[in-house]
Amino acid sequence: MKNNSQTQIKFYWIYLIGIFLILTLPLLSFPPTFHPPAWSKSVIFRIIFSILLFIFISQVLYKKYVGSGLSSYDASARLDEFKSYLKDLKLKLERQKKSEQEINKRFKEEFEKLCQRLDR
Repeated sequence: MKNNSQTQIKFYWIYLIGIFLILTLPLLSFPPTFHPPAWSKSVIFRIIFSILLFIFISQVLYKKYVGSGLSSYDASARLDEFKSYLKDLKLKLERQKKSEQEINKRFKEEFEKLCQRLDR
């Protein structure tokens, strides 16, 4: 139980730092940091938000796997399979020269299918 609470504290600090960084983004509009400021702030926001979202989804899926009776090693292996499948799908769609909108649409569809398969 102690190991679980230490992990929760680490995730808490990651989330706290990420939210703090997002809240400090308006400071980037002061010269000479970034120009154009709106574009750079939006890029940095998307990067930070994507990292936080990835960590959150990984944490939720990990808890679901461990709660269903898998060992922590098996749960980590399943998450790695999940991640590599989505990464391969994105690369495959990019090689087919699909538009960004088509890639996003197919990626969301496949992600939804995987999530539904996990619910069973």
